[in-house]
Amino acid sequence: MKRTDLKKIDYIVLGLYLIIGFLIFIFYYQNIIPQKTINESILAFGFGCPFLLYGLYYKRFRNVKVITIWTLIALFQIGIYLKFKQKSDFISVIGSSYLEYLIMLPISIIIFSLLRYLYWLIYKQELVITALNFKTGEIVENRRLRGTDFAFSIIGMSIMIFGIDFVIELIN
Repeated sequence: MKRTDLKKIDYIVLGLYLIIGFLIFIFYYQNIIPQKTINESILAFGFGCPFLLYGLYYKRFRNVKVITIWTLIALFQIGIYLKFKQKSDFISVIGSSYLEYLIMLPISIIIFSLLRYLYWLIYKQELVITALNFKTGEIVENRRLRGTDFAFSIIGMSIMIFGIDFVIELIN
């Protein structure tokens, strides 16, 4: 199979992501659920989904079509943030916008792509995003895990968490 073919999992993950995002949008515009619930949903969606994608779906980000589709979704989310960031409905008690969490998807895509490229330059192998139960030297994807896999995984997650304010400042 070519690295540009979409698999069933891609359609499922993309479909779920788009459906959840669309439902939040509809619930907001139709005033179906309280604004507090909408804001909490945006927080969970905007913060949680990119972490799940980064940690569990990263292999599919190696596919050109998959990363292109997710990049387009990320650009759309940046547009939503820029258009609605000042709406009082989305302003939190600390003065920031709940919509800032939509910036996590573009951050995760950029960080993964940069770390993957850097890893390829160093080892001529694909980066493996590690989980807590992995151990250095364990065989994953037909190769031994290196400390660098763990370091890059932690660096990526850390940048996603702590880099959002920097990115928000850049695009504002």
